[in-house]
Amino acid sequence: MRTIAVLAMALAAAPASAEEKLNFEVDKLCQWQFENNSMDVEECKALEAEGKSYVAAHEATIAPERRAACVAETLSYAGDPGFASYTVYSACLKDGPGSL
Repeated sequence: MRTIAVLAMALAAAPASAEEKLNFEVDKLCQWQFENNSMDVEECKALEAEGKSYVAAHEATIAPERRAACVAETLSYAGDPGFASYTVYSACLKDGPGSL
């Protein structure tokens, strides 16, 4: 019985997935990039799609500590537009926090 209680507590304390913490809204992010940085919307979407595919393929293999650091870094970059970037998140997962 104690084992079940410990397991239940561990599951309840488990961090949410990056998808739950990060607000990925590519269309809104790319429109913000266009309006504020003159970045082409289609180019932005292509970069985000590439980043999203990397995240989908590799996120589960990244150490939890690195994943958590990358979520924090991605959130810090999301401050201006309010939307997270798959490009930023995937670069961090690939190269480590502080690599941008």
